[in-house]
Amino acid sequence: MKLIRLIDEFKNDIINDILYHMNVVISSIEELLLQRLYFILDIKAGNNVNIVLDSPYDWDKIETDYFNMVISGQAFEHIEFFWITMIEMTRVLKKDGVVCIIAPFGFGEHKYPVDCFRFTSDGLIALAKYVGLDILYSKTIGKDSVIIAKKLYSGPTKCIDVKNYKI
Repeated sequence: MKLIRLIDEFKNDIINDILYHMNVVISSIEELLLQRLYFILDIKAGNNVNIVLDSPYDWDKIETDYFNMVISGQAFEHIEFFWITMIEMTRVLKKDGVVCIIAPFGFGEHKYPVDCFRFTSDGLIALAKYVGLDILYSKTIGKDSVIIAKKLYSGPTKCIDVKNYKI
């Protein structure tokens, strides 16, 4: 199944306001972006970058509950504190908005500027649970893991109480 069809299946009639995290657009997502109003966020200015962050963990330039969809493609392995980025991604997502994360499972080291992690579908599910998202789909496909999850609440990110979490 092509990723574009998978995202379309879960996008809940999203027409505009998509945030794409990082400036390297994966070809399977490019078609989705070309059909809608989207913004590209990165930590460095570049072609098509609309939002440049001063710090990868400070997204205060973006209002809470702003985007209908947030897509992160092949970026999480380069983020030292990816759980903070996940908190920010969830915060800027509107209620009933959808997040899609594609992250490597089996891929050689490639520093940009660092290369810290690899992800399984269970790891992405745990991350989505941590920020209170409803998991719609998660799978490891070839060398990548993907998750699509929905924010069922408004406002700032609601992280779970890990001290009282039951498996």
